[in-house]
Amino acid sequence: MTIHFTPEELMTRLQAGGIIAGAAKNPKELLADPQLNDYQFFWWMDHPEMGRFPYHGQAMKLSRTPCEPKLPSPCLGQHTE
Repeated sequence: MTIHFTPEELMTRLQAGGIIAGAAKNPKELLADPQLNDYQFFWWMDHPEMGRFPYHGQAMKLSRTPCEPKLPSPCLGQHTE
């Protein structure tokens, strides 16, 4: 039964058996993931309503045209006339 394993243990066992598998993580676990933090995947920006908030970065980093965060997401109706 899979209930007796952590998601990571189960993922490792399945992969060892040749099955493509990954552990599903919640947002709190993603923010604590050492690999994502080392990659600097999350961009922290100050949002006018939510305060300091993590935004998903880019999945790949291009050496000649790096992507950089500019603005947090707009509030509802912020850019309408």
